[in-house]
Amino acid sequence: MKNPEKFVDDIISLFKYNELIKNASKTPTGFILEQKNPDWISILFLFIFIVLPAIGLMYCDFSVESIILSLVWMVSIGYTLYKAIGADNRVEFDLTTRTVEIQNLNVLTKHLFQRKTIDFNAIESIQIKSVKYISFVTSSSRLIIKTKNNKGYASNEYTSEYVARKLKFIIESIVTKNRKTNSPNKVQL
Repeated sequence: MKNPEKFVDDIISLFKYNELIKNASKTPTGFILEQKNPDWISILFLFIFIVLPAIGLMYCDFSVESIILSLVWMVSIGYTLYKAIGADNRVEFDLTTRTVEIQNLNVLTKHLFQRKTIDFNAIESIQIKSVKYISFVTSSSRLIIKTKNNKGYASNEYTSEYVARKLKFIIESIVTKNRKTNSPNKVQL
């Protein structure tokens, strides 16, 4: 079986090969995966979310149709904003304490979502979820850490499905080390 440090080296080389090295770094005790969308995207979505429906209501009559259209607009843009900021995370894997620490990096929600620490033994599986934003053509692969109490924590998002699948396999190999399982969601070592 591979040494966990070899897995970390595999992750760093995977990110170097796919020109994503700014998203991963090696620490003395493990590694960090970081994804940060530019802050102007969040501010633009917030502007579209609040200002455009208000302007639309000011320049048209206050009919039921315009109010319903504004509410539908706010819900759709709000959901897109929620999906966009869900993966702006810094995920630190500490191999000595066997924990994963997830911290939100988004400028709008940094103070709302607290830092979460998850023990390796509490992790049930790592899943890949395809996420589409406004475009119906392109999608991203988001890694989700599922715990035994059925909570899911969004880790990071990658445009390359190959990178997401390879990273999922490596993280599952690190997390399930010294743990025997028969579940199809986990890697049997």
